[in-house]
Amino acid sequence: MPPVARVAVEKTTCRFDKLFDYAIPEGVSLMPGVRVLVPFGRGGRRVGLVVEIAAEPENPAGLKPIAAVLEEEPVLTEEGLFLLRWLRDNTFCTWFDALSVLIPAGYGLRGLTGWSLVRGIPQPEDLSLVGQQILAVLRPRRKPLPAAELAETLGLALSALPLEQLEKRGLLQQEEVVERRVGDKTLQMVRLTEMEPEKLTPKQRKVYELLAQVGCGSIREICYFAGVTRGVVEKLVQQGVAETYEQEVLRTPLNSETVPPEPPPCLTEEQAAAVETLWQGYREGGRTGLLYGVTGSGKTAVYLTLAHRVLAEGRRCIVLVPEISLTPQTIRRFLAAFGRRVAVIHSALSLSERLDEYKRIRRGEVDVVVGTRSAVFAPVEQLGLIIVDEEQEHTYRSEQSPRYDAGEIARLRARRQGGLCVLASATPSIETAYRAEKGEYLLAKLTQRYGGAPLPDVTILDLRERPMAAEALSEELCEELLQNLNRKEQSILFVNRRGYSATATCMSCHQPLECPHCSISLKFHAANGRLMCHYCGYSTEVPKVCPHCGSRLMRYSGVGTQKVEEALKVRFPQARILRMDQDTTMRKDSHQKLLSSFGRGDYDILIGTQMVTKGLDFPKVTLVGVLTPDQMLYADDFRSYERTFSLITQVVGRGGRRELPGRAFLQTYQPDHPVLTAAARQDYPAFYKTEVETRRLLLYPPFCRLYCLGFWGEKEAEVKAAGQAVLSLLERLLPTEYKELPVRLLGLAPAGVLRVAGRYRYKLLIKGKNSPRMRELLWRLYTEPELTVPLRNVALTIDPNYDSNL
Repeated sequence: MPPVARVAVEKTTCRFDKLFDYAIPEGVSLMPGVRVLVPFGRGGRRVGLVVEIAAEPENPAGLKPIAAVLEEEPVLTEEGLFLLRWLRDNTFCTWFDALSVLIPAGYGLRGLTGWSLVRGIPQPEDLSLVGQQILAVLRPRRKPLPAAELAETLGLALSALPLEQLEKRGLLQQEEVVERRVGDKTLQMVRLTEMEPEKLTPKQRKVYELLAQVGCGSIREICYFAGVTRGVVEKLVQQGVAETYEQEVLRTPLNSETVPPEPPPCLTEEQAAAVETLWQGYREGGRTGLLYGVTGSGKTAVYLTLAHRVLAEGRRCIVLVPEISLTPQTIRRFLAAFGRRVAVIHSALSLSERLDEYKRIRRGEVDVVVGTRSAVFAPVEQLGLIIVDEEQEHTYRSEQSPRYDAGEIARLRARRQGGLCVLASATPSIETAYRAEKGEYLLAKLTQRYGGAPLPDVTILDLRERPMAAEALSEELCEELLQNLNRKEQSILFVNRRGYSATATCMSCHQPLECPHCSISLKFHAANGRLMCHYCGYSTEVPKVCPHCGSRLMRYSGVGTQKVEEALKVRFPQARILRMDQDTTMRKDSHQKLLSSFGRGDYDILIGTQMVTKGLDFPKVTLVGVLTPDQMLYADDFRSYERTFSLITQVVGRGGRRELPGRAFLQTYQPDHPVLTAAARQDYPAFYKTEVETRRLLLYPPFCRLYCLGFWGEKEAEVKAAGQAVLSLLERLLPTEYKELPVRLLGLAPAGVLRVAGRYRYKLLIKGKNSPRMRELLWRLYTEPELTVPLRNVALTIDPNYDSNL
């Protein structure tokens, strides 16, 4: 029996997602990684991905053939297929969910219904004017035309097209059209043919001689330099003297970047020792190393040196950063070192830019890829080095399917390619530090700031005893800001909440104004004068009276970035103030433009959320203020202490990074809290020692894997019942079929925010180990027959890297 293709099909759920067998049409050469069109269901067709070629089908009966092969070259390399399987098996997603992170969104295919003319049928005399126009448009076309394009061509509404009537009369037929979501950008070029011209006009002669000199050019360029119109070129083409063709033009976000080249960095003794320690791991192959360095210690110089060495051996590297705001500075450093053989990948790029950067990488035109989380999947051949900057950041963990950890993928790829993975941070995650302590990871340390600059002096301000000069600003901090303004130095203020105020509450009935779709209070935004939900995006005008009791007495409590900005403008009217949060960075390239303007000295004070706490390097910043971080300590999250320590340490480290000394002020109502005092001392070893012991006693990562089962639905009773059904099944299976698994069930509980976008959410936490048997147990939850009814109207998600996002 001839071999069959095992195909993953789009638009399936985890419950029904599997590989389906299809017959390979005779004479068709097929390989894994190619997308195809396959019959699926009752008369329908879907896009599929060939995952493997099998010698024989699992069930020969009713084997259907592949309808069409959609591309000549595989969309996934051998490593891409490996990652596809790994993501599907380990993150509990569908095959096509896994594919969605391995190729850019613009590379996806979509199926459309196209219309074409039935040839050989005479046009009826009683055909309407619109019907005649439709036939006239389709007559010269050899390929089906989607209905939307047909309507646009005719300048009519889609509903005005009598397509079904024309089909019934046998004049039109429907066909499946599969096209890429984002097309290639091309340039129309012209070049001479081998035909000798007989007689040319003076203008045609100028074009002919120009093409003979340059070989080819775009029609626009040729017309410009020859001083002729487009019609002159077209006339040469009609005569056969010249020919036109399409040339692909890659759209890259780096076209406007002009960065002067820089030599390899000069290293201090400590940096050189760190490079040698990590390079030993590269020589051993497949190793992971932790680069622990205090803020301002010059970790980027170590990255660049390692990258130079890897490239010298004919291999390539990927550099991951946690925030889009960090990519401009990182890109500039790598562009200066490696020129145009640098690509960038992050979510702020347009679909077309992401698609073309992907093409450059796939073709081997790139040596270094810089980007956020998704860049870890870049199809880099000969990969020798992956650097994960600020590796402790939660942004490396995906909250959508597939729920992967980019750090884990980086370690996996480095191990498989025999390269080196470098995890770098001034505040490593407890898991990473623990593995380095055990010897699983190499450990390289940078304990001194580059250039001998001291760490900032940190002062803890007890807000219980100090008067406030303005919203969330103590008198001492305001005085320090004034000193910086007088000295023409810059300041950064960290506020852990965007918007104007946290909550609007009625003073009569004490009811907060809540989002109608989420169980969360609305936040007031002064910039647009509206109340907004930070979960679903709902916004409304500020009510004049309380919707609950009709009272006009409303109180706005809590402080956000907009409120601090307003208070500073009142206190320091001469100050130039820049605010960076999600509201001010919505536009493309806004991060780069805002940070560049601050770096040029166009602003005196930068106010921001977490996007200003790490990775930024401004020589004139000498003052950092942290405004009331107390709430972060008590988040519903076992990592709350770790995150608070990391954020404070990172933002304090933005000051005094060059010649000018730095100082920081930490405002709090808990000045004696051990996490805050350790952060003020920049004492990571002391914090780690306490925190890892707590995790050991309570059995949290790194001493177990924490899984989260999420339940989502429109009716709370159904969601809760589904969670209870899954919990009951696990309690029955674990002592019988899976008694060898070390598992602790933490019980069913409402999510931190019970209702989001109209859907109720519950969670079930499981402590266990990552093993094939554990994954087998969790996959069973999607297919177990007794869960069919409880999960009928409830979505089940499984997160293998739970990070308090539910």
